[in-house]
Amino acid sequence: MQLNLFTSNDKFRSEIYIVIKLLENGLQSLQIKKPDFTKKQLRSYIDQIPEKFHNKLIIHSHYNLIFKYNLKGIHISKHFRNKKIKFKTLLFLIKYFRKGKIISCSCHNIDKLLDVPKFYTNVFISPIFTKENNLNPLFPLKTLENIIPQLESKVFATGGINLKNVDLIKNVGFEGVGLMGSIWFDDAKQPLLHFKESKKKLTTLS
Repeated sequence: MQLNLFTSNDKFRSEIYIVIKLLENGLQSLQIKKPDFTKKQLRSYIDQIPEKFHNKLIIHSHYNLIFKYNLKGIHISKHFRNKKIKFKTLLFLIKYFRKGKIISCSCHNIDKLLDVPKFYTNVFISPIFTKENNLNPLFPLKTLENIIPQLESKVFATGGINLKNVDLIKNVGFEGVGLMGSIWFDDAKQPLLHFKESKKKLTTLS
């Protein structure tokens, strides 16, 4: 199973240093989710990451930066999807000038998952686990097992996933998982150590 790491929404002092270390240790997809960043701030964030890793970065805002940098792709927010003209224009430009880049979105219930347009490369469903660490009843695993093979998009699970509960979703058909809190906010372990353990665990589930 593939590991996608979401950044924290806010930037902390040592974040770039840690991000680079994670990329050096095999992180394949970094989801840069910084909703309050200006375009200038996002450019500065990307510029601090060595260019050789730019093809592992997926941005969640300021999508026209996909034409400035050799990024892995973009994650389209619901807010931007509602800007229909800008959204269609962006898709057109990516199709002709950045062909092959990942275009992803998020879904928060089964009905939305069934209606995902085929042009989305990846779909993240969340939360797969509740705050109480229970499986989310909005995503029955048996239903997902039947639906996922029928979809054109690759499906990733996010929300509340950690080393203790990931085994519960290993046979559903997910392409991988998205992690954030279990990497960044575990006081007992440093992010790099937790990433290495998570990467090793997910490799055994592939």
